Amino acid sequence: MFYALAPALAALCLLFAVTALRSRYGVVVVRGPSMAPTYVSGDRVLIRHLRGAQVRVGDVVLLRVPGEDATAAEDGVLVIKRVVQTGDGSSVPAGSVVVHGDNRRQSVDSRVWGPVNAERLLAKVVRKF
Repeated sequence: MFYALAPALAALCLLFAVTALRSRYGVVVVRGPSMAPTYVSGDRVLIRHLRGAQVRVGDVVLLRVPGEDATAAEDGVLVIKRVVQTGDGSSVPAGSVVVHGDNRRQSVDSRVWGPVNAERLLAKVVRKF
């Protein structure tokens, strides 16, 4: 009897595993020059959704453009940027990060927005493929 149920159980386990992976990981296509030469338009990156995880200096993150400091057209737009400083409570408020694009000449980032609330960070880039 167990052998008759084995394929159904395996399929159910596989479905559960795929669902769990899709809720933690995703694929994003890069648009724009702000992270060149590391990431260029058309590159696909694997992201891991952040769930209270800490980010470190050097991590590349997916975030929503800050609405208070952005034009109405930019509010909520998703961008990838590199974390260059985390909130220490003195120069950067606790719970915030400073992010920059790798291409300084063509990047709008914390040099314009100021520190970004960490709640705007959605995911961390795991790898390019």
